[in-house]
Amino acid sequence: MPRKKMELNVTRNETAGTDRELMEVTCISKDIPLICDRIRYYRQKKELEQKQLADSLGIKASAVSNWETGRSRPDVNLLPEICRILEISLYQLFLMEDTCRHYTAEEQALMQQYRGLSVHDQNVVKKLVCYLREDDADADVTHNE
Repeated sequence: MPRKKMELNVTRNETAGTDRELMEVTCISKDIPLICDRIRYYRQKKELEQKQLADSLGIKASAVSNWETGRSRPDVNLLPEICRILEISLYQLFLMEDTCRHYTAEEQALMQQYRGLSVHDQNVVKKLVCYLREDDADADVTHNE
């Protein structure tokens, strides 16, 4: 079966006031659902093979292939884990803008670095942030007295 071609449009989100890019993947063939194209796009962006993604999810590589060709769709229960592995949000997977979150480019870079840390190091960062926030709270109490 010949591979379907994808058209990739990159637009800047000026309304959010940041330089973050919204990736908009539009399939030339309307036969493949958007989510299938998005999984393929982000898997390839992470330089993962279908088998690697499948192994991480505990499923067969043919299942990932079937998603990407539009023959089937992933089980809804797998979506959070797919997003975790591909290091994207559900909003990104479904090409929706998260109206609750508008991070600066610097905040996005810090979040990406945090996600790359080990669980232990993430816990250290959490404790450090809590410690710093307690100091800020103490400083506010001192100023108000």
